[in-house]
Amino acid sequence: MFVVDYLSKNILIQTTYNITHNISYNISYNVCVALPTLFV
Repeated sequence: MFVVDYLSKNILIQTTYNITHNISYNISYNVCVALPTLFV
């Protein structure tokens, strides 16, 4: 049971990390794309 518990927590942490990383990357990418259009 310990191995299953460890794996499920590990998957959950990895998924959460990936989602937050993707969201922050998308936000920063959108800001970099949107900022130049504001100054044009």
